[in-house]
Amino acid sequence: MAGRVLRFHHQYWLRVLRFQVKSGICYDDAVACQAEARHAHYRNAMDAPVYHFFSELLEREVLDKDGIPVGRLHDLALAPEPYPRATHLILRRGLVRRRWASVPWSQVEQLRLNFDLSVGAGALEFKPERPAHDLTLVRDILDQQVVDTDGQKVIRVNDARLLQLGNELRLHQVDVGLRGIVRRLGWQWWVDAFVETFLARTEYLKDNFIQWSFVQ
Repeated sequence: MAGRVLRFHHQYWLRVLRFQVKSGICYDDAVACQAEARHAHYRNAMDAPVYHFFSELLEREVLDKDGIPVGRLHDLALAPEPYPRATHLILRRGLVRRRWASVPWSQVEQLRLNFDLSVGAGALEFKPERPAHDLTLVRDILDQQVVDTDGQKVIRVNDARLLQLGNELRLHQVDVGLRGIVRRLGWQWWVDAFVETFLARTEYLKDNFIQWSFVQ
């Protein structure tokens, strides 16, 4: 759904349609992440936090309980919480005749190199229409514009940084930097190497995250 605009003013408040998001600092420290997780009522707050960029999960294979590929990750459905929790995987398969399936997160056994499910392929129902969810990462957040209330600054959500604690996955930050685009294109490894070698002082290497701290 195109044309959505996220607005923020100089006190760093963002508006995402009916949501308000307060930006904060970037927590890369494990202790800070766990404290933040407890504040957000994470069930597995004491597990070591693991970060994932959504661009690195997108199109990953999803395997059933027997290790057989059943589709690829197309989107994530999210619960509108302070740190939106992944509630469903939205799978896609087929190139010409595409079909989609919605898999409850409770059926995700674990997230490693792939998504491993606790159910067999027969439990999944693929349909020709895309599953309906109120909030999804690809449709509602990625590629949406971010502007301040004075219209002075226009940026775009290029990627999302997800926090995994145990078997729970939540939206932690959005990436509004150029590096997020490069990562989604799959060019980060060689672009980073080139920039570090020849343009080490460029702003490109600085992370540009907006923390998804408070959503109303």
